[in-house]
Formats: sequence, C-alpha cells, structure tokens
Amino acid sequence: MNFLENSVFAWPDLFAIIDEPLQPSLVYTPRGAARLWVPSSPIRADDPMAAALGAGRASVLKGLAVPRTTTELARQLGLGASTVSWHLSQVGRAGLVEPHRLGRSVFYRPSHEGERLLDVFGGRE
Repeated sequence: MNFLENSVFAWPDLFAIIDEPLQPSLVYTPRGAARLWVPSSPIRADDPMAAALGAGRASVLKGLAVPRTTTELARQLGLGASTVSWHLSQVGRAGLVEPHRLGRSVFYRPSHEGERLLDVFGGRE
C-alpha cells in the first residue's frame, strides 16, 4: 500500500503500515480535510460588485450598512475576524471605508466613495 493513500484520502480510518522499506507504524488520519482547491465563496455572475472587488471585499462593504466592529461584521457574515480584518484593511486602503473609534471599539462605515460605489452597483442591503 502507498503511504499517501492511507492518510487524508481514507479518512476517518486508522491504518497500520507494515510495508517494506517503511518502518512499521500507525497512521492516524487528520481530524478533517481542508478545502484548499475550492473557492470559499464563488463570485456570482449577477453580482458586478463582487466581480469588481472580489466576493469577500464586496460582502464586507455591503455588510456595513450600519457601522460595525470587525467582530460584529465577522459574526454577521459567518467569517473569521482575521479574514474580515484583512478585507477591511484592503477596502480601507482603497478609501472605501472609514474607521471610527468609540472607547476601546473601532467601528467601520463606508466612506463617501464607498457609499457612491454601493449606489452605483446597487449593493445596499
């Protein structure tokens, strides 16, 4: 048996490897398998804003109809806070969102340019 055939691709089994020249060993498969080659959110043909900005950035910008923190936006979109933070930094560099600090929290909202972009693409939810 091939060692690679006995790991991820045979999940959730446990295997004993006794083939020569390998040292006898037990192979525990991983707890899960990542979806490395599958896009997390395919761009829909009928969403021009997602086609222009990318699906992640478009969903982040659309999700800011009401000012939100990174954590609130991540919860709303079902994404990780680090993913949302990265998308916010990208649309922020483009001048499409503005951060506003209130105490220890930072709220994000679309900038004037971001609001115009939402109006052009009809992206308001």
